[in-house]
Amino acid sequence: MGALACTAGLARPAGAQDVPRPVVPAAPRDFLFSRPAGEVAVRAGWSFAGAGSDWYDFVTDQLTLERGDFSSVTVGGDVGLWLSNRSTLVLGVDVTHTGPRSEYRRLVDNNRLPIEQGTKLLTVETTGGIRYALTERGRAIGRLTWIPRSVVPFVGAGGGAVYYQLQQAGDFVDFADRRVFPATFESQGWAPTVYAGGGVDVRLLRRMLLTADVRYRYGAAELDQTWVDFDALDLSGVRVTLGASWRF
Repeated sequence: MGALACTAGLARPAGAQDVPRPVVPAAPRDFLFSRPAGEVAVRAGWSFAGAGSDWYDFVTDQLTLERGDFSSVTVGGDVGLWLSNRSTLVLGVDVTHTGPRSEYRRLVDNNRLPIEQGTKLLTVETTGGIRYALTERGRAIGRLTWIPRSVVPFVGAGGGAVYYQLQQAGDFVDFADRRVFPATFESQGWAPTVYAGGGVDVRLLRRMLLTADVRYRYGAAELDQTWVDFDALDLSGVRVTLGASWRF
């Protein structure tokens, strides 16, 4: 009798059916609770030197240097403060350094050995500018959910100052008497710079992005009296970088 009672308790009417549970849509996996306030970025890439002034004309003619020898690896970083869902105030710094070796193209010393020297060029560029996203970087759902877009192209422009340090050390020729002498020539200082460019942000994680950036910068600096009768040193060029950004 007890077994029958249990069986009767578990039995359901023949016409009864399971009641479906309501389906609750899952929240987006990569949502944020609010729109970010800004971002920080680190990057590295290649700086293509413009090398367009007469100092470069002189050294590439007299020495075994090419304009491409002044292109080099560049590293840098940015801090961005979001002004709106599309515009960002960006403060950045970039460092490049190159140090090619050379010798005179058409001259040798009394022992018919190469007349050698080394050239170093360091630039440190500090800039501020505006970056503008070509699409909205995300959308808000209610007051507590912000969904970031996966791919966001952008353009930007700004200006700042560039510090340069140019040095040539080794053996040189006095063209008045063909005498070979050791010497070090140096020039350093600051100059204004402006830039314009663009790129794309690709979201990798909830707050981490891969950023590709191309920028053209313009700048020129007066040389010290070490080099007489030369125009301003061209510090322009194209910078191509790839890096990571973190939103906060």
